[in-house]
Amino acid sequence: MNQAAGDIIQLISSAPSLGHQPGMESIVAPYGQLPRVIRGRASLLDELTDAVLRPHPHPRVHVLHGIGGSGKTTVALEVARRAQTSMPVWWVSAAGADTLSSGMRQLALALGADIEQIQLAWSGQASASDLVWSLLDARTDHWLLVVDNADDSQLLAPAHGRVAGGTGWIRHPRSARGTLLVTRRSRDPRLWGTWAELRLVDQLSPEDGAQVLLDLVGATAGSESDAQALATDLQGLPLALRLAGAYLRESVTQPPWPGTSPVRSFAAYQRTLRSRFTLLDTTPPGQYEDRTQQELITRTWELSLDLLHAQGKDQPRPLLRLLAHLADAPIPFVLLLDPAILSDSPEVGPITFEQLHRALTSLADLALIDMTTRPDPNPDNPLAYTLSLHALVRATNREHPQVVARRPEYLDVLGASMHKVTDALDPDEPAAWPAWQFLAPHASSLLELLATSVDIDRETARELSRAAQGSADYFGALGMYERAETEYRAVLDVQRLVIGEDHPDTLSTRHNLAYTLRDRGMLEAAETEYRDVLAVRRRVLGEEHAKTLVTRNQLARVYREQGRYEEAEEEFRNVLAAQRLTLGEQNLDTLITRSNLASMYFVSRKLDEAEAEYRDILATERRALGEDHLESLVTHGNLARVLAEQGRFDQAEAEYRDVLSAETRVLGDEHPDTLTTRHNLAATLAAQGRQAQARKEFQAVLEARERLLGPDHPNTRQTGTALALLAAPPDEPV
Repeated sequence: MNQAAGDIIQLISSAPSLGHQPGMESIVAPYGQLPRVIRGRASLLDELTDAVLRPHPHPRVHVLHGIGGSGKTTVALEVARRAQTSMPVWWVSAAGADTLSSGMRQLALALGADIEQIQLAWSGQASASDLVWSLLDARTDHWLLVVDNADDSQLLAPAHGRVAGGTGWIRHPRSARGTLLVTRRSRDPRLWGTWAELRLVDQLSPEDGAQVLLDLVGATAGSESDAQALATDLQGLPLALRLAGAYLRESVTQPPWPGTSPVRSFAAYQRTLRSRFTLLDTTPPGQYEDRTQQELITRTWELSLDLLHAQGKDQPRPLLRLLAHLADAPIPFVLLLDPAILSDSPEVGPITFEQLHRALTSLADLALIDMTTRPDPNPDNPLAYTLSLHALVRATNREHPQVVARRPEYLDVLGASMHKVTDALDPDEPAAWPAWQFLAPHASSLLELLATSVDIDRETARELSRAAQGSADYFGALGMYERAETEYRAVLDVQRLVIGEDHPDTLSTRHNLAYTLRDRGMLEAAETEYRDVLAVRRRVLGEEHAKTLVTRNQLARVYREQGRYEEAEEEFRNVLAAQRLTLGEQNLDTLITRSNLASMYFVSRKLDEAEAEYRDILATERRALGEDHLESLVTHGNLARVLAEQGRFDQAEAEYRDVLSAETRVLGDEHPDTLTTRHNLAATLAAQGRQAQARKEFQAVLEARERLLGPDHPNTRQTGTALALLAAPPDEPV
């Protein structure tokens, strides 16, 4: 790992506030996004607040619909703010599959679901939506749940069902004390059935729109009548009004350079907008289509970018277009926007860190992006700094004709950026998980864009595929096997199209997919996938190539888990013989296969043979790799497990304590391997009847695993179950 990568890991590792509950979305309403004054929504806000605060039998589901940029989220936020002192309020974003799933999982935790329930639901073995709604319906107090940006109906409905059926994420609360508030663009009464009330969040009147402009700019930009005229042309769209107000607030500070004509007033902005947007003159008020609204927003932010150009700032425009290719999720711009990579791009051109910061600040000043600094004890943590785009600003930029024409170039820049960052982050390493939490949605979004592009660059495809594969590995490390499988299959679709079925990267992804299928308990599917990969690797690489032998080793592990012990042992022996011949006795792959073969002795209850083999492997690993190498420590732990299984608990405890001491020194006291050893030590203490000590150890491991791995990780669930099964501790000193 290079120094830069090490620095990234060091900074992220020192940020515990971002490392808790990896992959979880906050379910606290983002009240900081509220404007100082909300104009033109008094009646709607009062009606919704009354519906939330007072128990009404019907309806308990309110759908706020309206065109993009109409202020639906602002209305929902204000209702949530008013309700928060009287009841629990939860906020879940449905902008994408990841954010919706993570938010609902966090909600289940907040509602009191135990670790085993969550693991079953989010591994696909039970219904996650049933779990959440059973907990909501069981509450006896008032509560409010907001599901924001619920535009994708397929995410809301159950598999092979409809939203109106009320069995997906959106349901009618059984209690008159619960309220569900949903924001989305489309009205579509057929989607909701009869149990939801649809409420239009319409454009603002000219009078209210003028007040929004005056709130932002003040009277220096012109009269109230001028503001009303501009608000009319902006169709009372709050997002457009915000962009125009931010523009005028910025333009008043622009010097009157020779050859420039600063737009400083409502009237001047209106004239300029009309010269760019002829549809304003030809479409009757109230009859604008979505395309017209999007074009209006495009013209508005283009005027803002023109202002920056007039100020000599040319880099914000390509930066905004670049950012529009990322997902509807917080963007960790300190990690992703590397001036060295941007400078090599013809889209952005030479740029320094200082220039990059100024360009982003300029975009934020004009309300084109929102920059957020998250609370963190370490101000040097790059993940504390994120930015976001309004969904409509993202969409209009992403689909701008000039951007579509240059999409391969933008994807090339982002591919290089993603590759540089993710290549330094081991998805299996908890220290890297906070970064993956932010990066995974963008890796998926970029891969999806790449898959729909006409002109796909081979190197860009490889870089983005590897980043997306890393995110799949991350989901697998968290125990989110179903999500990992989905990501692997998306990566495979691109790899097969661009680099071919037989490419090493494609085979690596298929190999990891098979690993995930095995973890999901889908052993037949895993076997099929491993056999297919093995056939290609035998043909392309040869029978005794190292990767071919690794696949054979993993296939034998599937046999073992299927209970086909004779086949597994025979294959482990065959692989081991080939590895000894081609790789040598002290090669890491050879030693791993020896450990797998030793495990066959263990499951076959040949404990003496298992002990002898593990001792011999451990001696070889210590000579070849060193006492503190990870594989040496794993084998040492396996030896301790055999001793415990033989009933030699005193010896097992001593070995576990030796392993624990080494792992704490080498890996740290909260590394997953360290926690595994501590869990096994606790089990050994329990087997000796020292239950108070065992309970103390299990509790410490459980707290650490919940914090580092998340409460729904299989290892966390294992420790929670072990703790629950312990009898009440006798009165013994701890």
